[in-house]
Amino acid sequence: MLLGLLAFAAPALAAPPTTDTDAEQAEAIEFDERGAVVVPEPSEQAMRWYRSGNVL
Repeated sequence: MLLGLLAFAAPALAAPPTTDTDAEQAEAIEFDERGAVVVPEPSEQAMRWYRSGNVL
């Protein structure tokens, strides 16, 4: 029964991507002169989480 519920609920939970969102995300990506994606330095909070050993 649970499997049947998941089969019907999964398509309703997944919203199709919109063109506006895709375009906004593409514009937000920064590239350097070589075409590589610029990755910001991690925050102190991110580093504490990384060092804690927690796994999602």
